Amino acid sequence: MKKSEKILVSACLAGEPCRYDGRANPHPQVIKWVQEGRAIPVCPEQAGGLPTPRFPCEIMMVSDGQKVYNVKNEDCTLPFVEGAQYAFALARKHGCQKAVLKAKSPSCGYGQIYDGSFSGTLVKGIGITAALLEEKGITVMTEESLPEKPLNQEAFMENKIKLGVVFGGQSGEHEVSRVSAYNVLQVINTAKYDITCIGITKQGVWMIYKGPYTRIKDGSWEQDDENLKKEFSLFHDPEITGIDIFYPILHGPMGEDGTIQGVFEMMGKPYVGCGVLASSVGMDKVVSKILFESAGIPVTPYVCFKKRQWDQNQDAILTKIEEKLGYPAFVKPVNMGSSVGISKAHNQDELVAGIIEALRYDQKILVEAFIDGREIECAVLEDEGIIKTTIPGEVVASKEFYDYEAKYSDDQDSEVIIPAPISEALLNKVREYAAIAFEAIDGSGLSRVDFFVTRGSGEIIINEVNTLPGFTNISMYPKMWENMGMDYAELVEKIICSAGRKRDTEYTLI
Repeated sequence: MKKSEKILVSACLAGEPCRYDGRANPHPQVIKWVQEGRAIPVCPEQAGGLPTPRFPCEIMMVSDGQKVYNVKNEDCTLPFVEGAQYAFALARKHGCQKAVLKAKSPSCGYGQIYDGSFSGTLVKGIGITAALLEEKGITVMTEESLPEKPLNQEAFMENKIKLGVVFGGQSGEHEVSRVSAYNVLQVINTAKYDITCIGITKQGVWMIYKGPYTRIKDGSWEQDDENLKKEFSLFHDPEITGIDIFYPILHGPMGEDGTIQGVFEMMGKPYVGCGVLASSVGMDKVVSKILFESAGIPVTPYVCFKKRQWDQNQDAILTKIEEKLGYPAFVKPVNMGSSVGISKAHNQDELVAGIIEALRYDQKILVEAFIDGREIECAVLEDEGIIKTTIPGEVVASKEFYDYEAKYSDDQDSEVIIPAPISEALLNKVREYAAIAFEAIDGSGLSRVDFFVTRGSGEIIINEVNTLPGFTNISMYPKMWENMGMDYAELVEKIICSAGRKRDTEYTLI
């Protein structure tokens, strides 16, 4: 990109007092570009003839489409449209191919705008100017995508962040991983990121995939030979070594348990999600219980044993389970997610059958006491070093418990209720425990923390932490953040940015 090329920017970001209230929104990166003569500032609202200061305006949906009204209910659509046309003409005059505009504004907002109620409520949407610029082929982003410290204009104009999305994997959650990856890939900002897709088959074969994302979702990517690169080195191939950030969209063993995180650490690359320790601890349901107990969070009574112990003395293990836990009891592989391999035993025959089934997935088995409780989940996000939690949601299973089929089958009618219909005191306590649990395992990036709230006493009992929760269209993690006002695309962007802060790197997130 030639140095003569310019970036269109919102004038308020350049320090001009042109907001509706007569103030500015100065951003150091934008100011630097303007001082260097590399950016063209514009205030579409002023350009459309609106005064400064002026009554605040928001976009409303009416019978004949979008309109802009001010807080006095006066129609301001025309000056907003004329201002957008002026901004586009200015961009065309100076050859601007990119625009950095003010977030959430009715003229410049991109991704989210205010809903027209003047209550501060955000909804998915795009401002009048931003929409016109995008329609005309100009890449639009907001100041929220810019780094805190200024970078040179060439880096902004020329260098996309190279993002490696890893999907599939060898676990029993392979199919869920593919669906999660498909959904995430749909919303990644391709103006900002250059995406390399890396698929892992159930047999553990790694391949670079360059075909349509729909084939990831249905699994046919493995047969798409013309879009596959099968021979490459993780440590020497330029397509891999050039990746700036890895986004593992993997669930279960060999993806969520610290193994692939260790590979990224050896490569010296930042990556989405928890580190090696937190990932391995979060996957191991027994080790995590020990840490939760030490942090003061109540856990379910349990018995744990390994396959060799089961093979040596089944009777002793059965006796211990029956004396300590009774029936019904839940049998789980220790290192597995999405309820894979879990069963509910009402008697000894079902207990034995459940253990045999769980041993198909892991050599270490956990048996837990039945808790007559409601399933409550809370999402955690590390955003710029701050641990944030959502209002918890409740899962009402369509089956006797929330197993794999109840979670993912189309013909199941499991219900998700957000916020969970429990007292405000319990909601707040669940959020507190979720943050404590995240800290206890040394979490980073994101996690979903699952609890039971007993029906009688209202006791909160932690179930587990999921360090790479599902991102399908029905997954609880993104749904809970959506309830907090953060849409799917914004959530994915924040998660990627959290990965970029893990290491001191030479590149800068923009």
